[in-house]
Amino acid sequence: YEEACNETATEYAPWIIVPADFKWCTRVTVAHLLVKKLEEMKPAYPSLSSAGEEQLKKARKLLMKET
Repeated sequence: YEEACNETATEYAPWIIVPADFKWCTRVTVAHLLVKKLEEMKPAYPSLSSAGEEQLKKARKLLMKET
């Protein structure tokens, strides 16, 4: 497994080996790695044009009328 991981891992898509003996530990480790990567990426919502914002407001009004 080590050889396969070393030969196929790249900087863009690295292999990350996590312990799997205890499911709770695996889940905590994976959650930590995901949060860390998302913080590095700094994701943000795309910005809308003024026309897009107007369409969004109209759609919201329509949806609010349905309830």
